[in-house]
Amino acid sequence: MYKDKLRNPKIIYIVLISSLIATFAYLAIKNSWVGQFYTYSHQQNDEGQSSYVEDDVQQVEGNFLTGLDYTSSSIDIGKIQNSGVGVDGIPAIVRPKYVTPDDIRNSVDDRTYGIGVYIDGEAKFYPYSILVWHEIVNAVVGGKPVIVTFCPLCGTGAVYDRRVGDKTFVFGVSGKLWQSNMLMYNRESDPEDESLWSQILGEALVGKYVGTKLELLPSQTTTLSQWRKAYPDTLVLYTDTGFNRDYNRDPYGDPSGDEDSPHNYYCNRDVYFPVDHTDDRFPPKTQIVGIDIPGFIPVALVMGDAKDGVEYKVELTPVEASKDKLTLSVFFDELHMLHVRKRDSDEEIPFIGGFWFSWVAVHPDTEVVKVE
Repeated sequence: MYKDKLRNPKIIYIVLISSLIATFAYLAIKNSWVGQFYTYSHQQNDEGQSSYVEDDVQQVEGNFLTGLDYTSSSIDIGKIQNSGVGVDGIPAIVRPKYVTPDDIRNSVDDRTYGIGVYIDGEAKFYPYSILVWHEIVNAVVGGKPVIVTFCPLCGTGAVYDRRVGDKTFVFGVSGKLWQSNMLMYNRESDPEDESLWSQILGEALVGKYVGTKLELLPSQTTTLSQWRKAYPDTLVLYTDTGFNRDYNRDPYGDPSGDEDSPHNYYCNRDVYFPVDHTDDRFPPKTQIVGIDIPGFIPVALVMGDAKDGVEYKVELTPVEASKDKLTLSVFFDELHMLHVRKRDSDEEIPFIGGFWFSWVAVHPDTEVVKVE
């Protein structure tokens, strides 16, 4: 009787259709927004090669984000969105390795853009081609524990000191978003000690550390070629991350590609997740430089046709009308690296580059200065 059922054309048809549906569903997930971040597996490290440099970052074990206190929040938690990947579905790098640019194992092309960090005599370069797949690198630069972060949805790259008081945090990607921006979380063995942090603000929005801000550090968005000219001894983040990723492909598109392509997120006008505040003074993905100094109204710089070596003056408006304005000096150096400083000072003011829509979503009162 069982064999007769197997010979039944209807049953065979149903089995074939079910198999096809399952196959198409698998391929759809694999190639979707979600699937691109779940199709990874651990790689074996290079055997017998020890010339790379590895940051000593504390490892934290635990069932992350299972005990987060949502009652402690500075935002409407109903505005938190699920990105489509779960906790650590986009895996932060917690034990980064580095090679020199001329090392035979370095596959990062000199034309590749990334985030350069220089602290106390040490320079390191973090290519976007790696950051786009991991979004957070827990690192040590110049002896300082830092996180190098990049949110592809917002185009925002930022480097923070990952110390708060006497604690040094290790951060992961929560898989959640607020204002279309990545929410990071500090990994703790006790989940009640964890918080969700806005990547663009560097501030804890939910959980134990709500209201706490990380210190934003100076960094540069530039090519490896230009960074090497400024810092010949720089190290470059190595593609041996422990995860299998195609670091020669960007799942979001090509930043220098066709802005009319519906599949090129960086250049089209699409914003995938909701934001509370929009502003049509500029197209949503106009590149801006955001400066947020306590006591002054945030400002977005639109660099326009700013020339290398030319100093531009930017005035920040105080929140309190009785206070004086703050005058900043803004200029590109001969390597086209941007510097923001207080007038008559060499102190670098940290800034965040990113898309206009993302900056104005969290700074609706922002002022705009066209630098040209």
